[in-house]
Amino acid sequence: MLHDPKVYADCYQQTVAVFHRGRAYPKPLRPTLGRRIEDVAIDLILAVRLATATKSPRSRELALTKASDRLDE
Repeated sequence: MLHDPKVYADCYQQTVAVFHRGRAYPKPLRPTLGRRIEDVAIDLILAVRLATATKSPRSRELALTKASDRLDE
């Protein structure tokens, strides 16, 4: 992660924090709420990684739009 863009590094750290906090959710909420938040965090990091790895401005825009839409759900 030393040479990754800052936005990717920040998303990665946020994803790690989400997974650690998910353990603190009450057990009945973990399969529903906890899993949903973890899935969104993973989708976000994948979309940001795709956006930073692609050279096409259109593909980059689509990946970031997808990430934004997932956060808004």
